Amino acid sequence: MESVRAKLGFFGKLVVNAEGRKYGLCLFWTEEIDVSLLSYSKFHIDVQVRTQRLTGFYGHPEPAQRHHAWTLLRRLYGIYSLPWLCAGDFNEILEDTEKQGGIQRPR
Repeated sequence: MESVRAKLGFFGKLVVNAEGRKYGLCLFWTEEIDVSLLSYSKFHIDVQVRTQRLTGFYGHPEPAQRHHAWTLLRRLYGIYSLPWLCAGDFNEILEDTEKQGGIQRPR
């Protein structure tokens, strides 16, 4: 990721290494942004940016394990009282129209 950071011209990076071809997260930022790490796992990077909080999130790809991801988000929510933006790939759908093939998802 260092070569990607340099090529894109970012100042800093935080990397959660992949497990083979699974998971793996990276956050880049510019020099004028002050980033402080709060916590991380293979499913999230949680940082403070000035007086706000940013969580980059990756939901578990296996449907039977997604409850762990939602538990993690609930725990992260309750830790700090900063304004919070949580963004990423939740590996979840809101409606069946977002899905192609396979069995129908229960509501």
